[in-house]
Amino acid sequence: MTTEDTDATEGDFPTVEPMPDTADAFLARMRRVVTERSAVTLRWSGTVSTDGKPIDSIVDMYTASMLVTVADALSPANREKFLGMEMFPMVMIGWRLIEAAKGVQAARNDV
Repeated sequence: MTTEDTDATEGDFPTVEPMPDTADAFLARMRRVVTERSAVTLRWSGTVSTDGKPIDSIVDMYTASMLVTVADALSPANREKFLGMEMFPMVMIGWRLIEAAKGVQAARNDV
């Protein structure tokens, strides 16, 4: 990723991008974060904090990879529900699903 692509200098986060409109666009953006080994700052449209400032979410490569892995493993109906969540619950549930899958894999290895 170059500074021309993000308008950021080394050590700064990328410029704020609007949250993608659809689940497919969001997933495509997360895939791009993973392939570019970067991060993205997404702004939630119409959502403001108690002090009136817009709410931004910074998604790093590790979190984006988890979101893509979980979304790809879900059925189409559950994928839509998962990707339709707000960012914080989506990330928390995603990590729980990853941890649960690790537990299942470990149990299979013990047999």
